[in-house]
Amino acid sequence: MTPGGRRKPRGVAIVPVLVCFVLVMMITGVLLQLVRTERLQSQGEERRLQAEWLAEAGLERASARLARNRQYKGETWDIAAEDLGGRDAGLVTIVVETPKNEPTHRLVTVEADYPVEPERRARQRRSLAIELGPETTQDTAKPRTGDQP
Repeated sequence: MTPGGRRKPRGVAIVPVLVCFVLVMMITGVLLQLVRTERLQSQGEERRLQAEWLAEAGLERASARLARNRQYKGETWDIAAEDLGGRDAGLVTIVVETPKNEPTHRLVTVEADYPVEPERRARQRRSLAIELGPETTQDTAKPRTGDQP
């Protein structure tokens, strides 16, 4: 009892504490959801960038192969996770076509997937038109041996 004969109600102080607790929990839940969303977006951007780099590497690979061999038609390039320095593998599909009436040109189309699993995959496509230089003929002369002219 309080002075004056009035009795203080029990449990009144717990209501504001519970309301504050519920508010803090709601705010915490929203913040955790925001962090999760940001993390997923960041991972998606990372996968997209890796696929973009793989597509560019595929174009460079095709250019180098065409410089050595005009008959190169493309390939499927499996890249192990260890080679990418991560935990996911990549896949690059290269297709090389010769446009009609342009035997010295090639159209290279590259499709890069990272990672390979469809549910998390980022895919990038790139194309490049390449003009090949004149065809070189190989020297058919016999190589010299020793000091003979």
